[in-house]
Amino acid sequence: MDDLEQLKAIFSHSEEAGLECLLIGGHAVILYAVPRFTRDIDLLVSEDQIREWRILLEEQHFECYYETPQFAQFRKQGSTDVDVMVVRQPVWDRLWHEAVEKEIVPGFAVGVPALLHLIAMKLHASKAAHRRPDAMDFSDVIRLFRIHGLQLEDEDVSAIVERYGGEEALASLRAALEQDD
Repeated sequence: MDDLEQLKAIFSHSEEAGLECLLIGGHAVILYAVPRFTRDIDLLVSEDQIREWRILLEEQHFECYYETPQFAQFRKQGSTDVDVMVVRQPVWDRLWHEAVEKEIVPGFAVGVPALLHLIAMKLHASKAAHRRPDAMDFSDVIRLFRIHGLQLEDEDVSAIVERYGGEEALASLRAALEQDD
């Protein structure tokens, strides 16, 4: 099953079950016009629904092979892995309320975090000690800035970068964007 078919199946089953999620990670970055490859499907869900999400994915023959309170990874033979990031309800409420719909193909749209929220997630992930060395989080941030014309001179934008990426991310991003000038 290819990623598109799998995305459709997951979102269709979740809608039928009354479950909410946002598409995050590489697929969300792609929907914001950044061409790239991704290895898995990343979903963001509320802590209040993680139990139901686990059941839903297991009903689709996914097996959970790694789990923490904030994260779970699922695998199924012949399918793309599904990673589920779990957030507290107040965080979920804000992200869900400000999310946007992006059309994957005509007639099929999914919810994704607002651009600055996605950037915040990517910055946060880029600092995680357990990230793969080939993770593309920070390069995704740079490309999202370039494609969408974001400016570090915008106080809201620089505050997000500093809060979720730190001073080092702010300096690295500034240096990368100055190379474009």
